[in-house]
Formats: sequence, structure tokens, C-alpha cells
Amino acid sequence: MTRRLKLLGLTALALLFILTNNGYSQGIQPNGNENKQIQNKEMQKQMEQLKKMQSETPEIKLDDELLDKFAAAAKELQSIKEDYIEQTRNVKDKQQAMDMQQEARSDIERVLKKHDLDIQTYNKIVNAISRNPQLLKKVQNKINSK
Repeated sequence: MTRRLKLLGLTALALLFILTNNGYSQGIQPNGNENKQIQNKEMQKQMEQLKKMQSETPEIKLDDELLDKFAAAAKELQSIKEDYIEQTRNVKDKQQAMDMQQEARSDIERVLKKHDLDIQTYNKIVNAISRNPQLLKKVQNKINSK
């Protein structure tokens, strides 16, 4: 259960990172230990933003249809996140990284639109799941059955 929650949380963090102007778009070009330090600082910053969003996020009515959409989107977004991370691992050219970031944004938007979701709704669902173990289990079952 914790692993799936982390997966959903990381997906949300990846979305936040990709959909904001961080990392490469600010001219950061990672290498070696600096890359790990930058990634750790960015992850901490994103975690703080996510916690703030969780405390400010209004409740959302979660019916089976919305959870089905979420589960399908989450599964596809995890794949996009993995691809994006792999592709950017050794990128040193700022413009190439920015192009890849824009491509990832487009892919994310396409997946969310395909499932009739937007980033705000997606994140509200992630927040609701993180606070409700029964809901988490229900979503896990939906993701695993897809």
C-alpha cells in the first residue's frame, strides 16, 4: 500500500516538476554530485509545495467514474514520468532539455485530456487518496486491473 501511495505521490511530484519552470528551464545543467544535490533540493521544494497544496485543496467528490479515469491516467503518467527521467538523465544541452520538458508537458496534458481530467483535479484526487487508506486501496485495485 505504501509503495502505491509513493508511486501516486511521485507521479504528482513529477507533474508539478514538469509543469513548472524548474531545473533545466532555469539553466541548471547537472553533472555528477551536483546533479544529485540539485535533484534533492528540487524534490524538497516540490514536497513542500505538495504539502502546501494538500492543506489548501478543497474536498472533491470521488465517484467510481472519476476514480476509473484517475487510475487509467495515473498508469499512463507513470510511464511518461519514467521515460522523461530516463531521457533527461544525460542531457547537458539546455535547449534540448527545455524541448524535452515541453514534450513531456504535452504528453501529460494529452493523457489528462484523454481521461477528461486536468492537473488540478488529478492532484486533488492524489491528495484525497493520501488521506484515506480505503480510497487508496480502491484506486490500487483499479490501477492493477487496468
